[in-house]
Amino acid sequence: MAKRLANVKTRNQVGMDYVISCLNIITPYGKKELKGLVPFRRGEESLLKKELLRVAAMADIYRSYKEFCDNIERAMMLMKDCIFTIERAKKNVLTVVELFELKSLLLAMRALDQAVEDGSGELKELYPKEFLLEDTEELLNALDPRGDRINTFYIYDEFSPRLGNLRKEKREIEIRARSLRKAESIKLKEEKGISLTPKFDLSVSKSESFRIKEMETVGELVKIDEDYMCVTFALRDSGEVCDLLRRMDLLDADIDEEEMTVRVELSKRVARCERNLLENCRRIGSLDMTYAKAVHAVLHHLTMPEIVDDHMLEFENGRQLQVEDVLRRKERDYCPVSISLKQGVTCITGANMGGKTVSLKLVGLVAIMAQYGFFVPAENAQVGLSNFIQMLIGDSQSIERGLSSFGSEMEELKEILDNSEDRSLLLIDEIASGTNPKEGAALCKSLVEYLMKKPYISLITTHFDNVTDVSGVVNMQVAGLAGADFTKLKKELRYANRRERIELIGKYMDYRLIRISGTSDVPKDALNIAGMLGVYSEIIDKAKEYL
Repeated sequence: MAKRLANVKTRNQVGMDYVISCLNIITPYGKKELKGLVPFRRGEESLLKKELLRVAAMADIYRSYKEFCDNIERAMMLMKDCIFTIERAKKNVLTVVELFELKSLLLAMRALDQAVEDGSGELKELYPKEFLLEDTEELLNALDPRGDRINTFYIYDEFSPRLGNLRKEKREIEIRARSLRKAESIKLKEEKGISLTPKFDLSVSKSESFRIKEMETVGELVKIDEDYMCVTFALRDSGEVCDLLRRMDLLDADIDEEEMTVRVELSKRVARCERNLLENCRRIGSLDMTYAKAVHAVLHHLTMPEIVDDHMLEFENGRQLQVEDVLRRKERDYCPVSISLKQGVTCITGANMGGKTVSLKLVGLVAIMAQYGFFVPAENAQVGLSNFIQMLIGDSQSIERGLSSFGSEMEELKEILDNSEDRSLLLIDEIASGTNPKEGAALCKSLVEYLMKKPYISLITTHFDNVTDVSGVVNMQVAGLAGADFTKLKKELRYANRRERIELIGKYMDYRLIRISGTSDVPKDALNIAGMLGVYSEIIDKAKEYL
């Protein structure tokens, strides 16, 4: 069994679960496709490229052919999960409801095919051939002998000449029996002044006890019901009517038998089409999933990544979608981030609030989305497939096991290192920040040296100095507040409340990553931020003396 590309925690932390939640999957087959979604692995680059091209084609269709997209969405919304029914038909007789659902599915498939067939030549060229359905018209004709193509189902007379004859005879007997009853009802009114309903019955209120006794003496009537309010009488059937009713009972049995024969034959026809039907369900699921990816790509302005052989990850102006959506709701702009990662260690340095963790999550999101066949929230993205992707974010206490945040972090680090292999992508956030600074810095630097020897892409955020002194380590620094207009910022902060002050600092923060040549200390924006948020100047000034 292949190792998971990324565990549940990592997928959630980088925002992949959020992306999945944004997909508009329409059919039950698409939902099964989503549930069974697996990443493309090393060696499957060609398959991944084909999937991305299918997404690109559907995205072009979504942009240019609204009516077509409306039609396929309507068709997909009509589709119920009939897989169990299709498989059941091999050994069982399908019910009328099951046959109706199958007919509905076939009509929806037909509508899907028709939408493609009615499209322009350009649309037909764009539409992925993998989504064209197997021919099921013969089965649809069998379930719809009238050819009216209406989304209803009944065991029509057209299914069987014998069935039609039996029903005709029953209708004639019903007409004869009703005619005899009507004649008796008219006679009863003429002779005794008793009027019956069209159903040939009469209800008498219990407050009219004398009338109840009177009705009980009428030989043409029989008491059929009684409740707390009234007593109901019905016309007593004559011998001829009773004979007709007995004949109808026999006909009902024959009709039921013939309807069963029809259902048996239709079930056999469904069973013979099992392969085509199941294949169509699979293709519909793939279409639904790919279409959802395409719509998501268009709505969120995503880009098709270039899949390369080398283990690397590079993109321009990347956006962490979940954070971007939060900022959009607050009517704030997202500051895109660009980065280039190859085998080795890259450290992101910068003060708190500088967006280091968000950049880490962005890298993981781009890598995982690409490997699952999604377009990515970046420009000019190049991705080489990883065998293992894991993210470690500190400050996560394990209360159940009685571990501190540092202890839990070390356990998780060991697990990551144990499971890492060739072409791993490791994303480690503020390692050892939960212990004393001296030991934490030593541990972080030692980890960097260890990872430099491994065939991994390692991206580490840190606030420790001298970690990037290790030979070969790439140092990316958050621009932070280096270019901020502090005079203007302080003026705005003066009249802001606590929450507004934090958001204002975020507005002035530059989250772009800048590559640093040589060694460099971590930027000291923390004291500036602390001062702007109201920490006493006496404390800030003293802290600066210790730097």
